[in-house]
Amino acid sequence: MPFLLRTTLILGSALLFLGSKFVSAAVVTLSPSADTSIMEIAPFNNLGAMQSLAVGVTGTESPARGLLKFDFSNVPANALVTSAELSLTVVRQPGLVDDSTFDLHRLQVAWGEGNKGAGLLTGSGSPATDGEATWAARMAPLTFWGDAGGAADSDYDATPSSSADTGTLIVFESTSAMVADIQSWLSNPASNFGWLIKDRVESSAQTARRLGSRENASAPPRLTINYTVASVLKITDIINESGQICFSFLAAAGKSYRVERRSSVDAGDWSVVQEIPSAAGAHPVNVCDTILTGASFYRVAEF
Repeated sequence: MPFLLRTTLILGSALLFLGSKFVSAAVVTLSPSADTSIMEIAPFNNLGAMQSLAVGVTGTESPARGLLKFDFSNVPANALVTSAELSLTVVRQPGLVDDSTFDLHRLQVAWGEGNKGAGLLTGSGSPATDGEATWAARMAPLTFWGDAGGAADSDYDATPSSSADTGTLIVFESTSAMVADIQSWLSNPASNFGWLIKDRVESSAQTARRLGSRENASAPPRLTINYTVASVLKITDIINESGQICFSFLAAAGKSYRVERRSSVDAGDWSVVQEIPSAAGAHPVNVCDTILTGASFYRVAEF
């Protein structure tokens, strides 16, 4: 995306520069920084290191819910999130299982992942130690959920951020609410407690699935985020000296640039003035060009 600069020679000395903003698009795919599941049938157990997340209603007609959060440190703080999609793979389910809809709810409180169930794909975990999430407590032993398993509008938003029908792959497609969740976590990382996944109805139907957790090397959850970052090229040290127009700008690390010129802003071929190769770190670039008769338009193209 180019920056356009216009230079006009007035009375042989004055120069007018106009700069513009550019937007670059990017995509990043993240695995959770923490995840676990909580089960009503084992209210004091933690499953934080298990290779699966239990979500839905089990054969004993008791619900299980998944908790997961992501670290967004690899996403620029000034990023504008345009879409997000969360996908989870079903790694185990009973032979007789009912279809259902799972909802993704933004969590409002902190919880502890824990380390119980390491190396296991299924099971109900082990008794929690201090700071670990269970059905009874978000941080064992005495920091309880508003209600066992989490309370709507107290522990998590009652309105889901996204929903997904059950299948071999559970995909929470991008919604404005899901984008807003991530955007707010970028602005205020301290509010990032992640999401809770639950069966929408949690009735007597057997809907429980085991979804690959972050400990499952072949089927971890994946959050794909598309975002843009707006930047402004800062032109400094603009001078008209000895018949030349000179200016400087700060080149970003790992970016290459080409400075080009033409006599019309709307038409004509661009002439290369200077090429700037990429460098490991940000660095200032100085550009000088002979001032021609009439108007000249310059652009700095990043590639």
